[in-house]
Amino acid sequence: MKLLKRYFVLIGMIIALIFMYIAISIYPGGTYQNESSIGFDWSKNFFSNLFGEKALNGAENTLNTGHL
Repeated sequence: MKLLKRYFVLIGMIIALIFMYIAISIYPGGTYQNESSIGFDWSKNFFSNLFGEKALNGAENTLNTGHL
């Protein structure tokens, strides 16, 4: 338990990065400059785009189905 407490923040950060990677991988697409683009573009999207009910290209964002 002491070891878990020591690395609790690091473990949390790793889990968050894994979830962000999954969200980015399945993001349908669209940017503010080009709504027809496909996928997440690091230079043109924001992390907040991943949490909308619909992606910027109008497709259903399968990650966010009302759970957040």
